[in-house]
Amino acid sequence: MHIALNFAMSIDGKISDQHKGPVEFVSRSDRKRMDKLRAEYDAIVIGAGTLRAENPPVKIQSQKLKEMRIDAGKAVHPVAVIMSRTAKVPKEGRFWKDPEVRRALVTPRHISDATAALNPMIDKCKVFCIGERSINLPEMCDALHNYYGTESMLVEGGGEVNASFLRDNLVDEIWATVCPVIIGGWAGPTPAGGLGFSPDKFPKFKLVDMETNDAGEIFLHYLRR
Repeated sequence: MHIALNFAMSIDGKISDQHKGPVEFVSRSDRKRMDKLRAEYDAIVIGAGTLRAENPPVKIQSQKLKEMRIDAGKAVHPVAVIMSRTAKVPKEGRFWKDPEVRRALVTPRHISDATAALNPMIDKCKVFCIGERSINLPEMCDALHNYYGTESMLVEGGGEVNASFLRDNLVDEIWATVCPVIIGGWAGPTPAGGLGFSPDKFPKFKLVDMETNDAGEIFLHYLRR
């Protein structure tokens, strides 16, 4: 499975403010770039926190990109995957609107009220219960590959989800947009949350491409060393 991270951050390394809600600071150019990037992958992964905070429409927007995927023998949209430790996710909103999007919910097996939590989701997405106390990411990748034929995955956060893939050494590349704003505050989330890494275990990447646009954004592309 080829796995990439995709995120936008402020100059001071924040992906949101202290309230951890949706904050619009990317340009239209970056949104188009994200759409093009999404079209190259088989699955897009977000965490339940991102779903609750933003309820994003995880799909391809451009009709041209949809047609290109169809011509290549792919589904119109990548599989939209939610990772949740509790399976308690919003059941309404933009994420659920498009009937062409295939959706999956991945949650660990330890949930005591699993039946009550998961039953309302059965008609909206495929449910995978993987791992005991937390989601086992290699097993999740295998399950998505076996069920959907997924060979590539774009992880779009939030920071806790990104960190879990980095911690398991599963990230092959990173697409990062640096936006010309300062968000500030000690409580604002960053692209990699959790407990962080010790110096001897810092995930290391090599910069392979860099671009800028008229909005003052910097697009960075890294590959794992």
